[in-house]
Parts: sequence; structure tokens; C-alpha cells
Amino acid sequence: MPRDIWFIADTHFGHERVIRFGKRPFANVKEMDEALCANWSDRVRPQDLIYHLGDIAWNSDGLKLFEALPGTKRLILGNHDNGRLCAPLVQRLELFRRFPDDGFIASHMPMMPERGREPVNVHGHVHAVDVDHPAYVNVSVEKTHYRPLHIDELRERVRQAHRALLGLRRLDPKRQTE
Repeated sequence: MPRDIWFIADTHFGHERVIRFGKRPFANVKEMDEALCANWSDRVRPQDLIYHLGDIAWNSDGLKLFEALPGTKRLILGNHDNGRLCAPLVQRLELFRRFPDDGFIASHMPMMPERGREPVNVHGHVHAVDVDHPAYVNVSVEKTHYRPLHIDELRERVRQAHRALLGLRRLDPKRQTE
């Protein structure tokens, strides 16, 4: 059976204050955790691969929720993640990951993509805030309706970012004289 690939960031399982900070539509942390887990479980099958772009959980109870969710998990370490505690729960732990075939690099925090390499950065960390540049695609749960984002939907967002970057290059007077 083929497996699907998913992306998600900033679940913050067990983190009560993120509801206010992220302007999340939940009354309390129990409601938020249940919704995030249900949305994940409705999409991700046990054989699927899911890239979590950091900030899994706020406490050990949150990590237990994450561990019980379906899918093979790979973690791009976030600023609230403890690598020692997270490593046993994931297949792979990384600081960033290149996806050269799809033209993007995945990280937790927005980072400047390298010229001539993957020009689009798929990231989390900033929650509902957008980086004001087309080279960035935010997959924080606040931007994905609190559910994992399928690779096909992410590829479309990355294609749109590439088109927007191409448009910026065409408008750049320095490029027009080269």
C-alpha cells in the first residue's frame, strides 16, 4: 500500500498559553489537543510519513499524545523541542531538510533560502504570522486549519511561491540589464 507524505508544525500539545498567543479557536488545552489529534488521525495512516517542523509539545503528556499518533514521524527540531526527549519518538531528527526535487528546504524557523539551491523555505515557528516575502510557506497549524498538510497541497503552495519569485525577478531592474 503506498504511503502519503504530510507536513505540520507547531502543534504545541499540552501548551495552554499557545491558545491565546496563537489566537487558536479552542476554549482550553484539552479541547485543542483533542482537535489536533483527531485532525491528524483523520488524515494520517500508520504507513504514512509525516514531517513535523518543530514545537511538538510543551510537556511529557503532550509528547505522549504525539507518540500515539499514526504515521512514521520525522522531526525538524523546533526551539521548544528537547532533542533528547524527542529522538526516541521519531524516525529521524534534523535541524533542516532539503527537498531538491520539490524546490524547497524545510526548517522550523524561517530561514533565508540559498541562492541557486531550493529557493523556497517551508517553515513553522511564526504561527499565524506570514513572512512578507513569497519565498516562505508557513505550515504552522494556524495556517493549515489545525491539520497536517498533504505533500500535494504543499507542492502547489511551493509552485505558487516559485511563480511569485519568478515575477519578482522579472520586476528587478538589475536582472533586466543582465
